[in-house]
Amino acid sequence: MKKIEIAILFVLLAGCGQDYTEIYTNPQTVDLGVFMDNEGAESTPVFWQDRVLIVTFHRPASGYYVTITDMNTSEVLAILNTPDFTTGCAYVENGRFYIYGTSGITVTGGAAFNNNTISVITSTDLRSWTAPHVLYRAADGTQAWNVSVTKTNGGYVMAYDYSEAPIETSPSQARFLYSQDLYNWQDMPGRLVGSNRYFAAVTLRYSNGMYYAMFVQSYKSRSGYYLPNIIARSADLHTWDYGRYAVMSPLGRPAYLNTSSDADMVEVNGKTLIVYLTGDQGGPAGTKMRIAEFPYGIDIFLASHF
Repeated sequence: MKKIEIAILFVLLAGCGQDYTEIYTNPQTVDLGVFMDNEGAESTPVFWQDRVLIVTFHRPASGYYVTITDMNTSEVLAILNTPDFTTGCAYVENGRFYIYGTSGITVTGGAAFNNNTISVITSTDLRSWTAPHVLYRAADGTQAWNVSVTKTNGGYVMAYDYSEAPIETSPSQARFLYSQDLYNWQDMPGRLVGSNRYFAAVTLRYSNGMYYAMFVQSYKSRSGYYLPNIIARSADLHTWDYGRYAVMSPLGRPAYLNTSSDADMVEVNGKTLIVYLTGDQGGPAGTKMRIAEFPYGIDIFLASHF
């Protein structure tokens, strides 16, 4: 849909006295199917030693752990006991595997958290891992959730979404950290605000001088409340422009229920593979991890939303 058509749609809907916003998936993106059933956990796809691996952060009531799974064979290559990682991301560079996660759990499997610490573990073989290194502590009273790392022209930037209220569903924002070595991090200026909506699950990429942030945000369509994974871009992390398509949207896809969230991606053989969750945001039961594909690389994929 062209920008002028979207503008006309917004005017018509506004004239009806409604707050409808209907954002559909980029039309070139194709759903390849379900990768994990009954799995309400954040995941990161990475390219490691000529294969695509999916790093998944599991949060059952029995305890928190991370799995590393081969996407093509579904073989689980590693199961890591990570009791202090509620959510996180993975990053690979120069033969080293990095897993970043938020920590500070007070109640396992419940709604009471105190996630104000971000840590990292690393490995070169997926068997031996370094001890958790605390790289950042957020301000007291804040709760960090999802994190995401991207390489820029001058180093690395991490995005983390956080809340200043005692429950995850409170209005949230994303802030940013900078590093030159993936190990030592410091605060950066800039912020991405959830605009008085549910806001979570930030993923960050840097491409051709622009930062692209992907996150789930709540909207209302003509058929009801829904949670698409939308995209915004910025040259400075301060001023953001929103894309005309969602990275993934549940609209028009009844099997997704009302959610397409927690999208992350990796480029393989000139194509973009996207891992994301669908379901009702109620937990693992009924939530599915899916994989989608865009026919070109990540740079084209990101720019195609604008």
